Amino acid sequence: MRILISTNMYPFQRITHYGIFVQREERSLRALGLDVKVYFINGKESRANYFKAVFELVKIIREFKPDIIHVHHSYTVYPTKLAQMISGIRVPIVFTLHEGAAFSDKVVGKKDFFNRLRHWKKVKKLACEMADFVIAVNKELLQVLDYTGPYEEIPCGVDVDFFKPMDTMECRKKLNLPFDKKIVFFPSSIERAEKGYELFCRSIALLDGKIKVIVGGNINPNDMPIYYNASDVVAQSSVYEASPITIKEALACNLPIVSTPSGDSPRILQGVEGCYISRPHFLDFAANISQAIDFGRRTNGRKRILELGFDLMGTAKKILSVYENILK
Repeated sequence: MRILISTNMYPFQRITHYGIFVQREERSLRALGLDVKVYFINGKESRANYFKAVFELVKIIREFKPDIIHVHHSYTVYPTKLAQMISGIRVPIVFTLHEGAAFSDKVVGKKDFFNRLRHWKKVKKLACEMADFVIAVNKELLQVLDYTGPYEEIPCGVDVDFFKPMDTMECRKKLNLPFDKKIVFFPSSIERAEKGYELFCRSIALLDGKIKVIVGGNINPNDMPIYYNASDVVAQSSVYEASPITIKEALACNLPIVSTPSGDSPRILQGVEGCYISRPHFLDFAANISQAIDFGRRTNGRKRILELGFDLMGTAKKILSVYENILK
């Protein structure tokens, strides 16, 4: 089976962690024996790449002759659909909807045109309707978009062989971190306003000075398991999410977690002792971080990930099942 993945989220030299969950999904599909080709529309470098993509995708579709085109992100659907039509090759389009911005009517961060576009539900709904089948990382996204077409809910999986429990002190030694402090890890980029770094900072300011904070954004993806395992608590204070991969990565490492009720975090963390859902208020968030620190041991989060079938290969098999059903 030949699969063409068309995406505007994929690691590149300047941002090596960008869309890495798409890359990991691609590799897991290859591991199942699929012939996968990736076309990356690098909108981070230039918006003009979306227009350029149409002509390049026409050529790729005609030469590669995919059985299915799998598109990630609604912006990518439009040039991919146009290219498919121009190519004259009728091939099914599967669209994975990742965009947690659909949950928020309020624009978070800069009020420029492209940031406003992220929150425009009509763009996402039309993208869903242009595809032959939708994979939603969180089915509630489809409810807020009022989409009623064919779909399946498949959150992005986590590589449980990569993200796994490791010795805390050994990890701190590798990163030259103190042994005598409690470490709280904020794995998201502090430059992304929707990640709620301001809430996190106000919360930490209320806690004891013996706490050390580590923030993400520029960490080498290969080092992420070390940073997780060097920490006592992982914090996610996002304004909105769809199905946050950082929650799943932290769970796979059996770490205590404090999260706002963004995306499917409440559902994923349900029943995991040592993990807490907090109101998006700095007093509550601080209290929950303190409680997670006092928990003082590893959780059974890894068991929860496996129960939900959110490991990488489990997710890949679900996607393969979608492909097979469409081709029937």
